[in-house]
Parts: sequence; C-alpha cells; structure tokens
Amino acid sequence: MKTLKLFTFLILFATLTVNATNAFHKVSSDNDEFSSFDAIVIDGTLFFTDKNLFLWMSDGTLQGTNRMEVNGNGIKYSGIGYIDETMFEFNNQLVYLNNTDNKMYTTDGVTHTKVSDTQVFQFYPMARDNRLFAFTLTDGKLLVIDNSGSESEYDLGFMGDISKSLCVFDDGDFTLFNADKMYRILNGEILQEDLDFQLGTFKFEYKHDNSCY
Repeated sequence: MKTLKLFTFLILFATLTVNATNAFHKVSSDNDEFSSFDAIVIDGTLFFTDKNLFLWMSDGTLQGTNRMEVNGNGIKYSGIGYIDETMFEFNNQLVYLNNTDNKMYTTDGVTHTKVSDTQVFQFYPMARDNRLFAFTLTDGKLLVIDNSGSESEYDLGFMGDISKSLCVFDDGDFTLFNADKMYRILNGEILQEDLDFQLGTFKFEYKHDNSCY
C-alpha cells in the first residue's frame, strides 16, 4: 500500500513539474543581451532594459517582445540611481527619461507622450498623490507635475543625494530630505531645517527609514 501511495505521489509530482515548466514562456533570445536587466510590469505589459540600457516591452511571448523606438531610434535609459527605482508607473503608464532630448515621457508601449518641456539631466523621479516629482540636480531644482500637466518648480539649491525620502501629506504639502537638511514645502513656501538639534545636554540626530517612498 505504501509503495502504491509513493508511486502515485511521484506521478503527481512529475505531472505538476511538467505543467509548471510549461507555464513559463521565453521572452528573449538565447544570448547575453539581457544578461543583466531591470523590469517593471504595468497593466500586463513587461517593460525592461537590456545590458546596454535600451528599453524593451513584452506581452510575455518571444513574438511579442520588441525594443521600444521613437522615430526609428531606440530609447536608452538615462538618469541616476537604480533603473528599477527610476523607471516606474504614473497614471498607469511607464515614465522614462529620453536620452535624445533629456525630457520626461510616458508611454503605454505604443504611444509616447512628453510630460514636460523641462530638460532633466539627472533625476530621481517619484509619483505621489497623482503628482510626478523629478529632481533636476544640475541646478538644484525640484519639478512637480500633477496629472493635468500643471508644473511647479522649487529652487532648493544643491541637494546632493536625495535618496528616497519624500513624504506627501493629505493636505498636499510634502517634505523631503537629503543628508543633513529637511525641506518642507508648505503652500509653495520652502522651509529648511537642520536634521540635528540639541535639547538641554542631549543632542538628537534625525534618522529616517524611507518609509514614505
């Protein structure tokens, strides 16, 4: 009886293994073009980069995998930080920085729409509360775009490494951090505070855990 149960289990395990293997589909050819890549899935479409940082899209099949192009030119990832952190979803579309004109675009994989005429040479894009935040680190400005296309720009000076520390509050105000400063944007006014402060004989140092990202 035990032998029969073991045999039945092995047959079932083999069947499940075959079915699980068949459930996967190849989306790239057998070369090292995608030996190192980052990816994001938006509304059932896989967006990813090859090792040369060109953007691709796939519907999950080899036949439906294509390099993304605008006017016949491939779109090469351009930005700062990790690709999987800076290639992200906004209004159910992919946001990317086009290296041909250094401007932000959104795409569903077919149609490419320019988000802003502002050139962003290095950026940390984030989306919060139906707004797109992009840091133009060359001049230390923060660009904020809502989903209607309205733009606001805040001159923060040199920001350094902003990391992922952006918090958006229910009233629409937001706070962000760099290494030693806290910037609170309140009704369009920039309030800047040091992260270190002293109370009596005790010195406090502000520490954040990126929980707002």
